[in-house]
Amino acid sequence: LMRLVAMGIDPYVVATRVPVVIEFADGNVAVVPMVRHLGSEHRQSMAPYVYGGPVFLRPPEEAHMDEIGKIPRWYTDIVLYGNPFSPYAWEQEGLVRWRIHTHVLDLSSGFDEVYAGLRTMMRRHCRAAEKAGVSVGIAADLREVDEYYEAYLDSLQRWGDGATSRYPRSLFHAFHERQEADGGVRLWVGSIDAQVVSGVLVLYHGAHSVVWHAATHSEHLASNASALVYLTAIRDAGARGLRWFDFNPSGSLRGVE
Repeated sequence: LMRLVAMGIDPYVVATRVPVVIEFADGNVAVVPMVRHLGSEHRQSMAPYVYGGPVFLRPPEEAHMDEIGKIPRWYTDIVLYGNPFSPYAWEQEGLVRWRIHTHVLDLSSGFDEVYAGLRTMMRRHCRAAEKAGVSVGIAADLREVDEYYEAYLDSLQRWGDGATSRYPRSLFHAFHERQEADGGVRLWVGSIDAQVVSGVLVLYHGAHSVVWHAATHSEHLASNASALVYLTAIRDAGARGLRWFDFNPSGSLRGVE
């Protein structure tokens, strides 16, 4: 453990993937993502500040949910974390170790109504970012991914001991490959003079879009680039017919919340 720390690696993120996968007779598939962290005897679904529970290939019916509900009883080493969207009885039956809450936008009423409901300050920040020359788009290549990563490293210095994790550059490269492959992830970046200064990485599944990662370079905080990046990602999710734009749990960081 000490060697990992000396190398700048958080021991908590060193984990083995131990999911449970169920394939149903009707062709639907459910995956309960789980990891076993270094030195732990338990499977966790998932790590702190990340939702627990299953992901379905297609929307589940009652019979699917009944089978999934049995999983925590099959494996006595599972530690469940809360899921604000969970329809399962786990929450009521005392099987959840940690309760998690999040903040979401319901996009079903259309973007115009969502925009009208934003705080005046948020709309003002977006207009200020446009005047500052911020342009927003999906990261087009690894150069932009690397520029976003540099903004993230700068943010880590700003956050100091408040940072709850440290991710390697290779992870964001892998996300970019997945973005190119199937669109299940998009790294939205805000640039000034063709230099990425801010970004938001959003994951997509079913009717759900969820923010997984975000960072802004300290030298460009005053540009309000982050506000415009978020607004663009929200507009895109609504245009794609998604129901939810989920800001994700804040990792106990009050400033982020």
